Amino acid sequence: MKIDNYIYVWFIAQEKNYGKLDGLIEINKILINYSNKKNLPILLETSNIEVLNLYKRAGFRIYKTKKSNGEILYFFTNKLITE
Repeated sequence: MKIDNYIYVWFIAQEKNYGKLDGLIEINKILINYSNKKNLPILLETSNIEVLNLYKRAGFRIYKTKKSNGEILYFFTNKLITE
């Protein structure tokens, strides 16, 4: 499936010392609901290995990795896609 239309999330963040996930959970619910309503995949990427499991627990899976400037970029989606 060629990806022509999608929801791209540049980053999701909150204050480091906030200590709760409620804000991230709320935005994730909104994004997932919109994604399902419009039948569009959500695409996001990170090079921060500390958040890999967080994204996986939120229902995203890695569909691609790429080395860039000595870092590994991880590309996630919430729907099955192929390039």
